[in-house]
Amino acid sequence: MIKVEIKPSQAQFTTRSGVSRQGKPSSLNEQLCYVDLGNEYPVLVKITLDEGQPAYAPGLYTV
Repeated sequence: MIKVEIKPSQAQFTTRSGVSRQGKPSSLNEQLCYVDLGNEYPVLVKITLDEGQPAYAPGLYTV
């Protein structure tokens, strides 16, 4: 199992906006979290949220 930690400072998401190849506006909501892959230190990763999905609350998650 993989352990994911979202710290209180990571409780919000950021939105990246741009124009797609077809010329249509597009946006991505991303949230930072730490993933424990069993190494000495966890890895900082960005997770993409679905449109309209709220940010994950701070805490420990198991995937």
